[in-house]
Amino acid sequence: MATVHVLSFSLIDDGGNTGSVVVYLPSTLTLAQVQTFTTSYAAALDGVTGAKIQSATVALALTLPGGLKANASADHPIQYGANFSYNADGTPYRLTQHIPAFLHTLITGEEIDIASALVIAVMDYMRDGVTGFEPTDRYGNDLEGFLGAAVSFRKG
Repeated sequence: MATVHVLSFSLIDDGGNTGSVVVYLPSTLTLAQVQTFTTSYAAALDGVTGAKIQSATVALALTLPGGLKANASADHPIQYGANFSYNADGTPYRLTQHIPAFLHTLITGEEIDIASALVIAVMDYMRDGVTGFEPTDRYGNDLEGFLGAAVSFRKG
């Protein structure tokens, strides 16, 4: 299975309803090549839709590190997971990150073990990032603190 870059255009109609157009591109393209395609395709797309193109985003295909598990753990369905919440700078809203198939060994009753080194590592990367940059919420606001974690079940 080849990996691809996922280019997504967000559109809005005059009633405020949103939709998207997704284009898959070869993972061998550079960001500059994806931008060139985006510029050309957006003009063509605009010519065939009555909606306004609000934005274009790209999810780049990346190389995963070695040492990750080779197979999914038994009895850990995607629907059963954990929601981690963080506060973001300059906004009263929180960022909630859903982690599917959360390990049962990190849950007691309905509580996430936030003292576990494995859980702390996830929280630290979300708050502190890596040298040179930190994650943000969807509006670019810095994540300042961990608010909590809760078990969740999302219908599949």
